[in-house]
Amino acid sequence: MLASSCSSRTGRLARSCEDVVEAIHNELVKIKEEMRNGQVSLEKYVITKALTKPPEAYPDSKSQPHVQVALRMRQRGVKEGFNAKDTVPYIICYEQGNASSVSSAGIAKRARHPDEVKSDDSRLLVDIDYYLAQQIHPVVSRLCAEIQGTSPERLAECLGLDPSKYRSNDATSSDPSTSLLFATSHEERGRISPAMIANQVKRQIDGFLSMYYKGTMMCDDESCKHTTRTPNFRLLGDRERGTVCPNYPNCNGTLLRKYTEADLYKQLSYFCHILDTQCSLEKMDVGVRIQVEKAMTKIKPAVESAASIARSIRDRCDYGWVQLTDIAI
Repeated sequence: MLASSCSSRTGRLARSCEDVVEAIHNELVKIKEEMRNGQVSLEKYVITKALTKPPEAYPDSKSQPHVQVALRMRQRGVKEGFNAKDTVPYIICYEQGNASSVSSAGIAKRARHPDEVKSDDSRLLVDIDYYLAQQIHPVVSRLCAEIQGTSPERLAECLGLDPSKYRSNDATSSDPSTSLLFATSHEERGRISPAMIANQVKRQIDGFLSMYYKGTMMCDDESCKHTTRTPNFRLLGDRERGTVCPNYPNCNGTLLRKYTEADLYKQLSYFCHILDTQCSLEKMDVGVRIQVEKAMTKIKPAVESAASIARSIRDRCDYGWVQLTDIAI
């Protein structure tokens, strides 16, 4: 609930890219301060999950927060609302004066029913760090993934988290040829040859191809997020073979590819688009086009080789082709 509230607050911003990025960062700082200062209502921290069977029937109950809460409440004599198919609410906490238990105790052991937290004699405090790191940051990072000017590290910094834990190792991070992107002086740009541009584009594409063929799959259940390169070939109902989460029956999630054919084809098409000088000219007004066209005559030979490489690799991608024999008329 807290994550959806925060994402709706950051998602309403719609101005220039720079203004949006600055507003997102400021909003996250504000959210962090509100949480740290106790200005967020307890209801915002409530997480809910349904019991698929009686809590005593879970073989891994010690690792399931909602099961631990249900078992504790049943031991206290409160059985209504804690049976199979019931939805159990809980809050991740730690005991006041015992902050060291946060690192030693698992999430399931620190899950408490809202009534336990609200009781007059309660010494439980909401684990703000958990909600910032596990509930807010992942959601905001996914929402901001396509926005230029920010990154998971920067978002973590705004939330008061250690940014070094969120550094991404993407396809460009280990590529020495990315220094070409930062050539700003005329002298530096003059040393960039068409072969260097083509080589950089090819290395970037190879990185995305490697990411695709790595075949990493992730469970779509937010509480599981099991990641693997080895599919589970268990057959379950009408699910496609290889998509059942290895943690079944404790998790009913589905394994999905982290980087799909559509993602790869979209990336290849993007390379083709930004290197297509003719397409750029056609989208300009006539008055502007005449002025830009002269400068473009110098740029076109420099990027043509890179554009040709990008097009040839994209055209070999089966995702962009339609098999007419498979179409029913």
